[in-house]
Amino acid sequence: MTEDLTRNSIIPSTIIDDTVLASSQFAISLHNKGFYGIPEENGLRLNGFEALHLLELGRIEIKNHDLILKERDLVKYFSELIPNFMNRYLVYKDLRNRGYILNIGQGSSFFFRLYARNSKPKKDGALYYVTPLKEGGSIQLAELEELVKTAKKSKKILLFAMVDAIGDVSYLQVTRLIPEDLSETKKFANLENWEWETAWEEYKNEFSLDDS
Repeated sequence: MTEDLTRNSIIPSTIIDDTVLASSQFAISLHNKGFYGIPEENGLRLNGFEALHLLELGRIEIKNHDLILKERDLVKYFSELIPNFMNRYLVYKDLRNRGYILNIGQGSSFFFRLYARNSKPKKDGALYYVTPLKEGGSIQLAELEELVKTAKKSKKILLFAMVDAIGDVSYLQVTRLIPEDLSETKKFANLENWEWETAWEEYKNEFSLDDS
C-alpha cells in the first residue's frame, strides 16, 4: 500500500520539444508549493532546468515517446538544445537547494531571475539577475557592460555564479565597471600622440618602481 502511494505521488510527464509537460491532477502542486513551471490547460509546463531538478528529487517521471528517461538521458537531451546546459543547471540546482526561487530571464543574457526566499514571483519582483560562468572562463567586456547597465536600470543586483571543476558554485556581486571610457578621459583622448616613454617614466616615478 505504501509503495502504491509513493508511486502515485510521482507525476507523469512528457517531453515536448524544449519543455516538459507534467499532466496529472497533482502537477499543479509543483507550482503551488515550489513555483515550478507555468500552469496551462493541459498541465504544468516545465523548462529543462526545472524538469531535471524535479526528476532528481523523484517528483516526476519523464517519457520521450514510450521511453522513460533517466537523469543522464535528460541531460543529454537538453544539452543539445540549450547552450551550457549543465553548467547553468548546477547554478539552478544550487540556488534551489538553498531555498531560493528562480526562473529563466527573458530578453537578456543574464539568464536567471532570482527571487528572495519566501517570496511569490507573481507578486514580488526578482531581486537579482544571475549569470552562470565556468570558473576560468571569460566574458566579453561589451557583454559585461551591458549586464551591468541592464541590472542597474532594472534596479536589480547582478551576480556571477562561478562553477568550478567539481561543480561547486560561488557567487560574485558586480555593481560597476572599473575601466573608464577612454574616449571621455582627457589623458587618453588622443592615442595617436601618446608618448609611451614619457608615460612609463611618470608611472614608475608615481609608484616608486625601479628598473628591475
